[in-house]
Amino acid sequence: MLTHFHEGMQGLHLQKIFQVSMDGPNVNWKFYRTLCDEIKKDFACQTFNIGSCGLHILHGGFKDGASASGWQIEKLFSSLHWLFHDTPARREDFTKVTGSSVFPLQFCKHRWLENLPVAERVQSMWENILKYVEQATAKKIPCPQTTSFETVKQSTKDPLIEAKVAVFLSISKEVHPFLVRYQTDKPMIPFLATDLHELLKGLTKRFLKKEVHSDVNQILKLIKMDVKDSSTHCPVGDVDIGFTPQRKVKALVSTNKISARQALEFKSEYKQFLMKIVLKLLEKSPIQYQLARCAVCLDPRRMVSQQTDCQIKFKRILEHFVAANRLKDDECDAIIREYGNFLEAVKASPSAYKEFDPHKDSMRIDTFLFNKMGSNDDYFRLWQRVVCKVLLLSHGQASVERGFSFNKQLEVENLQERSFISQRHVIDHIKSVGGTLSVLVDRKLLMSAAGARQRYLAHLEDEKRKKEKETRVLKRKVADERIKELEKKKVRLEDDMKAMQTSADDFAEKAENTGKLTWIAKSNSLRRSAKSKANEVQELVDEIASLKRKD
Repeated sequence: MLTHFHEGMQGLHLQKIFQVSMDGPNVNWKFYRTLCDEIKKDFACQTFNIGSCGLHILHGGFKDGASASGWQIEKLFSSLHWLFHDTPARREDFTKVTGSSVFPLQFCKHRWLENLPVAERVQSMWENILKYVEQATAKKIPCPQTTSFETVKQSTKDPLIEAKVAVFLSISKEVHPFLVRYQTDKPMIPFLATDLHELLKGLTKRFLKKEVHSDVNQILKLIKMDVKDSSTHCPVGDVDIGFTPQRKVKALVSTNKISARQALEFKSEYKQFLMKIVLKLLEKSPIQYQLARCAVCLDPRRMVSQQTDCQIKFKRILEHFVAANRLKDDECDAIIREYGNFLEAVKASPSAYKEFDPHKDSMRIDTFLFNKMGSNDDYFRLWQRVVCKVLLLSHGQASVERGFSFNKQLEVENLQERSFISQRHVIDHIKSVGGTLSVLVDRKLLMSAAGARQRYLAHLEDEKRKKEKETRVLKRKVADERIKELEKKKVRLEDDMKAMQTSADDFAEKAENTGKLTWIAKSNSLRRSAKSKANEVQELVDEIASLKRKD
C-alpha cells in the first residue's frame, strides 16, 4: 500500500499532506503510522489525525449493536430477499396467495444503515409474508425446500419479530439523518463533533437514568462516562424502546402471547443493542479526537452564543498546529488577536451567523467564512494559516466512494484503467465548470481533439512494443530457469556416474584378489550403468548449449 501511495503521489510534496483519511481497517492504520513516521523523519512535520471515516464507524457500530442483541434480524431480511430473488414461480405463488406484487428488498451487509428501506418494506408486507408461509406449510402451494424459507418460517414463529423489526427501524431512523447529512463533499468538520454529540445523547437517553443523562450535555463528560456501568442505567422496564415497538410489546402481553418476563428480556436485549452502538461510537468516532472537538469554534452559530468557549478551543487548535510543526510559536499571538477581533465583529452583527444552517445545500461553511473572513485583509493570517487548513480536513469517505459508483456506471467491456482515468477526468472537469455548456472550447482543446487519433495509434504501437519486450523477457526467463534445472540434473548425473565407476573399480580389484567371477559381473554391470549416465550427461550438455545459442 505504501509503495502504491508513493507512486500515486509522485511529483507532489509529502510535507504538504495535512491528513490521510481512510475507512479504518487495521491494515490502513499500519500504513498510516508508517507514512506518518516517514513524513516526520524526512520533513520534521506531522499530519493531523481525527480518526477514520465516521460514516463507516456508524455502519459498523449499528452492525455490532444488531449482533449484540442476538436477534439475527439480518438473516431474516437477507432470507426474505433471496427467497423470491430470480424465482418467478415463487413470486407468482406469493401474488396468488396475497394479491400483492410487492417483494422484499436486498439487504446490504456492509452498509447497515442503508437497510432502512429494507426494514420498512418487511414491516409493511409482514401480514402477506405470514399468509405465504402458512399456505406453503399447509402444502396448498409448493413449499420451498431452501434454507431461506426455513429461516423465514422460524421467524414467523417468534411472537416478538414485529417488535424487533420496529426497533431496528426506530434506531435506524434516529441514526440515519446523520448519515445523510455527512454524505456530502462540503467541508463539515466544524459541525462533526456537535452532531455526533447530539446523536450519542439521543441514544443514551433511551437507557440512562435522567440524573445521569443530564451530565451528558458536555462532550467531555460523555466521553469519560462508563456507559457499561449498570448503576447508571435506568431499570429495564423503563428503557425507552420507541413508540411503535412499545405498543406492539404491550399488545402481545395483554393478549398473553408473551409473558411479562419475555417483555423484560426483550428490553434487556434492546439495551445491549443500544449500548454496543454507543460504545463503538465512543471508542472509534472522531469525537474522541481533540482537534475534531475543538473545530466547533469555526461554527458560525457557536461564534455568536459561546464566544469564550470558542476562544479556548481555537487556542487548542493552534497548539495542534504548533505540535505538528505547521505553525510557528511567534505567529500564534497575532492569529489569536485576529480571531478575537473577528468574534467582536460577529457580536456586532450576529444575525447572519445565527441563521447559518450547514445542512442546507445552498450553504457552505468555506464560502461563508471566506466572504466574512478570507476576503478581509484584517484576518489574512487567521484565514490563510489556520482556518482554511482546518476546513480541508475530511469528515468521511463519502466523496471517494461516490467515485467508485461513478466508475461502475462507466463500466463497459474491455474498458481499461487509463480509459477509466480519462473518463473520470472529463466528468470531474465538466462538474467543476458547471455543466457541458460551460466547457470552454478553445484552440488548445480543438488541436488536442484533432490529434487524438494519432496519439491513439502511437499508444497502440507503444503497447505492442511493450508486449513484445515482455514476451522476450518471459521467454528468456523460462529458458534461464530450464538451463538451471538441466545443469542441476547434469551435476547429479555426473556425481552418480563417478560413484558407479569408483564402485566398479573396487569390485574389479576384489575379483583380482579373490579370483571370484561374481565381482567381475557386478563391476561390468556398474560400468554399463555409468556409460548410460554418461550418454545422458552428453544429451543434457547438448540441450544446454542449444538453449544458450537461442538466448
